[in-house]
Amino acid sequence: MKPASAILEHILQEYKERRIINKKVLIDHNELLSLEYRLDKSELATLLKHLHEAGTLLYFEEPALKETILLDVQWLVDAFRSILAYKVATENRDDIKRQRFCETGELYNEELVAIWKRQQTEGKDYITHKDVLTTYMEKLGLLAVCNVDERLWFYFPSMNRRKFDDKEFEDFKKSSVLSFQFEREKQLPIFVFYRFVIKCMKLPLWKIHMKRKCQHIYDEVACFTFRGHIVLLCVFNFQIQV
Repeated sequence: MKPASAILEHILQEYKERRIINKKVLIDHNELLSLEYRLDKSELATLLKHLHEAGTLLYFEEPALKETILLDVQWLVDAFRSILAYKVATENRDDIKRQRFCETGELYNEELVAIWKRQQTEGKDYITHKDVLTTYMEKLGLLAVCNVDERLWFYFPSMNRRKFDDKEFEDFKKSSVLSFQFEREKQLPIFVFYRFVIKCMKLPLWKIHMKRKCQHIYDEVACFTFRGHIVLLCVFNFQIQV
C-alpha cells in the first residue's frame, strides 16, 4: 500500500472528534497530495475497507451510506447502549411506553428523539446525527427502521421478550419447511436470526403480520404476510426455519 495510505489514515484519526465526516473530506485531502503519492479511486476504497475491517472506522459502499465515514465506533456503541438502557423505572410502573419497548423491542421515533436529547448535556450529540446513526445500526442488524401508517418507529430484535403461541396457526394449511442448519457444537448465533428478520422486513411486498393492531414478531419467531400467504421465520434447535 502506498505511503499516502498512512498519511490519510492519520488525517482520519485527527478528524475522529467529529465522529462522522463526509467522504469528500478524505477525497479533498487526497487531492492535495503530490501526484506520485495520491491514491486513485480503487486504492481509496481499499484503504477504507481495510480500516473498516480493522475496526478503526465504519464505512459501507451502499447508496445510503457511501458518502459518510463513521470515525468513532465506540460512539455508535454508546448510542445503541443508551437506547437499551431505556428501562422501566421501579418508581414508575405505569410507564406503558417503556414497558412496551422492554417486552416487544418496539420504539416510536418520538421516544428515540427524547432518549437522545437527554444525552445532549453529556456531549454525546446523538440527536444531531440521528438519521446516520440509525442507518448504520440497521446495516449492522441492530435495529430495523419501520414506517407503518405513516408513523416512524424502530424495532430492536434483541429486546423482544414476547413468546410465540402456534395455536393461532394450527388450522392453517402448511407448506414444506426450508431449513438453514448450523453446526451443533457451535450452536446458532441468535444475531444471525435477528439480521435475517430485519432483512425480511425490507423485502418488497413483505409486511409484518398484524392481528388486532398487534404485530406478530416474537423473540424467536417472526410472522410476515406475502401475497396472501403467511410466512413464519423461527429458530428451532440449531436451525433457522422458513
